[in-house]
Amino acid sequence: PCFNESVVLVGFAEELIKLANSRCEVPIILTTTQVPSGFILGQPIPNPIISTSKIIFGVPESDIYHVIIYDSFGTIKKSYEPKEYQPGIYDFIINADDFSSGIYFLRFKSKSIDKNIPLLILN
Repeated sequence: PCFNESVVLVGFAEELIKLANSRCEVPIILTTTQVPSGFILGQPIPNPIISTSKIIFGVPESDIYHVIIYDSFGTIKKSYEPKEYQPGIYDFIINADDFSSGIYFLRFKSKSIDKNIPLLILN
């Protein structure tokens, strides 16, 4: 199903299912009042990434998070300004237009979290 406006969902699982099943051209903004019990970092949708991709992440506590994209050699290709997030579920949009094709790694880091996920970019 496609949604033309923001959709408020009750549970995190419903949010992931609706995002995964959606193939809309209209961007979907998902919000939830639920706070995850632990840090959540979803896989990019779609993956492989051709132009843009969305990653859902959930933060259980207020903290400053830093997002960095590395290439397979460990070279920083993009570093986003560290930002404070309050507890909740968020969308993160990656624009891959400036990247060449290859395997990259997205690192999500705070004082208590350090998670990585692979990104396959096809340009």
